[in-house]
Amino acid sequence: MRLESELLQVFQNSIKQLQCCNNEFEDKNGDIHQAHTRLLWFRSTAS
Repeated sequence: MRLESELLQVFQNSIKQLQCCNNEFEDKNGDIHQAHTRLLWFRSTAS
C-alpha cells in the first residue's frame, strides 16, 4: 500500500528529527542530560 510506505517515511523522518534535537540538547546541556539518563537508568533497574 502506498499510503503505508508514505506514513512510514514520515514516521522515520520524525524520529530522525527527534534524534537531532536530542543530540543538540546533549551538546548544550551535557550535565543535565547525563543526570537525567542516570535517573532513568536507576528507575528502570529499581523496579
